[in-house]
Parts: sequence; C-alpha cells; structure tokens
Amino acid sequence: MVARMKRMSFEQRLLVVSVISFLLGGCLGKLWCLLLVPCGKRSVRIPYGAVVDGNSSIHLAGFQVTMMLLPVNRGQHFNSLPRNPEVERYLGEKPCECAGRSLKDYFASDDWTLKQRQRDNNLRRFNRRRLDPPDVHTRADGLSPVSYPAHGVVVRPLRAVLLQGVRVEWFEVDDYFRGTVFEVQFTGKRGVFTVLANIEDVSIVGDNTDNMFIRTTKPTHLNQQLQKVVYRNTEFNANIYDFVEMRYMGFTATIPIHIQHRQLPWLYEPEKGKIGDRLTVVVTASGHYDHLRRLVKSIEQYYPKTTVIVADDNPADVWKSYQVRNVKYYRMPPNKGYFAGLNLGISQVATEYVLIVDDDQYFTKKTKLRDLVSMLDHTNYHLVGGSVETPGHTLGSTYRILGNSTHACVESQRQVYHEIPGYQGCYAADRVDSFFLASTADIRVVGFDPHPAQARTGRQGRGMEEFFVAALGRLRIAVCRQVTIGQDSGGTRGQQLAAGDSDGTGGQQLAAGLDLEDWHNLLRNNLTCRGQFSS
Repeated sequence: MVARMKRMSFEQRLLVVSVISFLLGGCLGKLWCLLLVPCGKRSVRIPYGAVVDGNSSIHLAGFQVTMMLLPVNRGQHFNSLPRNPEVERYLGEKPCECAGRSLKDYFASDDWTLKQRQRDNNLRRFNRRRLDPPDVHTRADGLSPVSYPAHGVVVRPLRAVLLQGVRVEWFEVDDYFRGTVFEVQFTGKRGVFTVLANIEDVSIVGDNTDNMFIRTTKPTHLNQQLQKVVYRNTEFNANIYDFVEMRYMGFTATIPIHIQHRQLPWLYEPEKGKIGDRLTVVVTASGHYDHLRRLVKSIEQYYPKTTVIVADDNPADVWKSYQVRNVKYYRMPPNKGYFAGLNLGISQVATEYVLIVDDDQYFTKKTKLRDLVSMLDHTNYHLVGGSVETPGHTLGSTYRILGNSTHACVESQRQVYHEIPGYQGCYAADRVDSFFLASTADIRVVGFDPHPAQARTGRQGRGMEEFFVAALGRLRIAVCRQVTIGQDSGGTRGQQLAAGDSDGTGGQQLAAGLDLEDWHNLLRNNLTCRGQFSS
C-alpha cells in the first residue's frame, strides 16, 4: 500500500487522503451524534433571518457558527442540595401567629358554621368582581420558536389592537426544502382575529373568528403576515383579560390582552399659589368645643382663609352651635361615629388635597403644610403624614398580611421602611399615627368604614388602623418627622367613654366597644385573628 502510494502523483495522493479524511470525519460525526446528541430527527432548525443558498449551505447573515449548544440535563439530584436559610426565610409568607381572640371565638358553634358559610359566599362575590394584574402571569418555554408580547397589550372594549412583536424565530430546514406548509394558529375567548393586510402566497383560514390559521410555505412571508394580525374584542367587559393562545410547531404561547375602558383623570382648578387654596381641613367634633375653637384659630393664624369642614354628631345635650368664618359646619344625626363624620367631610371637599386632623390638635409654627403639599406635588405618594410634638409619640407603622386564604392575620410593627430620596426626614410607611394630608380623589376610593361597631370607639379604637390596612397596595404612604402638630390632652370619644364615670362602667363600655369592633374588622377583612404587634 505504501509502495503504491509512492508511485502516485501528488494530486492522486491528495485525493486519497481527502477521501480517507472524509470517511473518518463522517464516522466520528456519527459517533458524536449517537453518544451525545439526540439524532432522532435529521432536520436542522433554522433561525429566522438565516441565509439558505442554492447549495443548501446554511449561515446566519453577518455571523459565523462558533459553538454547538447541547440540551441542558435537568437532573433531579440538584433538588437535594442544602438551602441557604438566610435566603429561604424571605421566600413566600411566614405563617400567621394569633395574638388574642380568633374570629370564631366570638360565635357559638352553630352560629359559627352559619357565619362561615355566609362569609364564603361573600368572598366568592368579592373575588368575581376583583381584577388583580399580579395574578396575570405568562411563562415562555425554552427554545420557543416564536416571539410574542408577554405583557402590555391593551384594547378598549369592542375595539381592535394590532398584535405587535409576533414573529417566527426558526423553522425546520427539511420542511423548507420539501415545501411543507408552515402554520400558525390563534385562539381566543373574548374576541376574534383578522389581518390588516394580506401577504401574497399566504392563506388565512378562519378570518374574523376566534380560531384563525395562517398558512404558507415561505417563512419570510409568514412573518410579514404575522406583523398584520389584529385582535378585535367582541365580548364587552369594562375591565378583564383575554388570554390569546398562539400555536406553532407544537409550541403554545399565551398573550394576555387587557380589555379595559380608558380611565379619565380627576383634575382640579389651577392653584392660586396659597396653601389654603390647595387643601381643605376636615375634622370631626368630639364635644370639646374649646379644643375645636383652638384648632380653627390656629389654622387661621398660620394659613388664613383655609376652608375647614366640621362634621358634628354630638347628641343634643352636648351639641353647641358653632359658626365661624371659613368653617363649613355640618350637623349629623347623633352618635353616627368618627368615621361617618370623616366620610361626610371628605365628600364635601372641592380641593385637590384634604388634611385630616383631630379636634384636640392645633397648628404651630412647625406645622409646615407646604412641605407636605410639595411632596404630594412632586412624588407618586398619595398620602403623607406628620408627627405630634408630644414626647414619645410614634412616627409610623408597617403592616404585613401573614398566612394564607384560610388562616390569615395582620402583623404590625412600630417602624418605617426607608427615607424617601430628596425628602430628608420623610419615610415610606404603611400607617401614620397623627394628622395627614392626602389626595382627595384617592382617599375617597378607600374611604372610612362607618359601621356602627366603630362608632363607639372612634380614633381610640382600631378604625383608623383598619383604614390603613384597607389602603395596603392602594395608597403609597409616607410620614415626615419634621412636620409636627400640637395636641391637647384628652378630648377624644374613646377617652370620654373610659373616664365617663367613677364606677368603671365607662371603661367597660370601651372594652365592649373594642370587642365589637374587633369582631367586625376580622369578619370584614376575612382574617382569622390579629397577628403579633411589636414596637
């Protein structure tokens, strides 16, 4: 063999070496395929944008092949690795630990069974009306052959939207050369599909139906047609999602389409420069009219001509007429409660901002409302509070909803989150413990619960806490340490009950009122009990 090779010319020897190298390379390639790469399919996936020339050579326009990607081994043995406890304690939500009585402790056994059934029915009605965007999520499989919008597609009811960003990313080269028909399917439940324009050599089946097919033998034409796909809503709903499914080559992609009316803003008359023109003060009268007069006088001293709205539900034996300049006075039916009074007062506000104060508080030179207005003007916060000049008064609190849908509670901590950039001394929080300024339109959406269970305790009870719990996830709340207000001693309705007489019945009335309020709030918020409180 060697002697024969020596007698060959250089060109002949080169040919023999080339043939042997080709055969050896083919054998090694086959061995590689059998050992490492699943070779059940003899096709190649061609990304959209690749160049396929007449000799069947394949390359990406402007790129060179530098590596081969292998499928990832999804071995289960990694699941047994030890977890980092410092990281794991932040995952999910920690269980609820009750502090005090549970809701069921307020009922007899038979009554509790009935109350549970009523509460479950009420919860189902609430959930049917609820739309929570975080509940809408999509998942994209690895090596997906399509690109699509996973979020942000919005259409007005009974209108249409162009599905931008839909395209095929790769196809099978064997199918391309065999002239196989490439098919993309769109399905939906609350609308139909059509196309803005027709591309040549593309077939549309099911046009203007909720199940449309796009078919062609040319991937380039397929992508051009996909750029023209239109979704049209046909089932009216003011605020809901339709989950459109797009299928191609056995893959399914979900495109969430938000069907929603356009929401209009609530704007107010242009401000005139004075703080008093930007806000209205709302206060409920507790029966201590000397305190109320001091509050109104202090407002007039530091912010002249500011409108004050007073809601008074005092009974006839306590009530006194109160008519002062710049004060709008509303007499309510007796004993309707602190929060019913706040609702009445806020309903009469015509300015962009509303300031909620108690009648035992009063303005000082440190009550810098301009700072609070500036923060609401220039940040995305809805409510900002101040603090009380009394030593030891807390600044704010944070809340956490713990547990699950069947056993949940609220945990409270006397702390704030972080200082707000650009506003030294102001911190993000979930609750403020004193007076506060809020966007009128936004605070109306949350509102105060006027239920009679909270009428007996007023601000001394948990009603104000329940307002801030109801505001979780709805209002962004901040509190500023340097903006303070003065406060008289006594005067609130809860303190009147506690000190109402010498035989202790006032304290018993307050305790009974707190029990009734506790029961109502647990039932209203679908909570099992109250969580831990830490200072």
